[in-house]
Amino acid sequence: MYRIACLLIGYIFGNLQTSYILGKAIKKIDIREHGTGNAGTANSLLVMGGKFAVIVLAIDIKKSFAAYAVCSYIFSGSGMFFSFGGGMMGVIPGIYGSFGAILGHLFPAHMGMRGGKGIASGIGMVLALSLPMTVIILAVAALAIVITRYLTSASIIAAASLPILLAFQGYEAEAVVIGTLVALLLVFKHKDNIINLINGKEAKVWQKG
Repeated sequence: MYRIACLLIGYIFGNLQTSYILGKAIKKIDIREHGTGNAGTANSLLVMGGKFAVIVLAIDIKKSFAAYAVCSYIFSGSGMFFSFGGGMMGVIPGIYGSFGAILGHLFPAHMGMRGGKGIASGIGMVLALSLPMTVIILAVAALAIVITRYLTSASIIAAASLPILLAFQGYEAEAVVIGTLVALLLVFKHKDNIINLINGKEAKVWQKG
């Protein structure tokens, strides 16, 4: 029962669509009607500039991290930076909370299920779980960008590495399953980018236009 509660709590956090809110409040636009049509950090950079992209990235990371912390607090869970009620329930309440936040970010109810691609929210979940794992995933993603110059490649590799690292670091099977679901969802949300990558139409990082 607590798993469903954590998913719902997280989903509420995830529905806080930072790029959409900033676009409407400051730029008077629906960011989904500009640039790539995505409500996330990369399109915020493209449409609204670096300052807004940094804000979007930070809040999207924090909302998943906050969902993890809140669910851990309510259901006696634990994470990298905290342990509530003795942490008797381990990482499970938190990971379900973050999973709910990622679902809310990807499929926000108040925006016709058209949200972002979830990478920043995924980082928030990993950060709450393990700082070393976060560093490894970010390092792998950065290396992928340097080698391929495709942000899509980095996103896919980072997502795919999540369940592998969870299993390697000895997390319970349920956490690995959730990590696998997160990875599959993030890859699915990049399906258009993957098609462009296969067809040679995907823009490279630092490429003009």
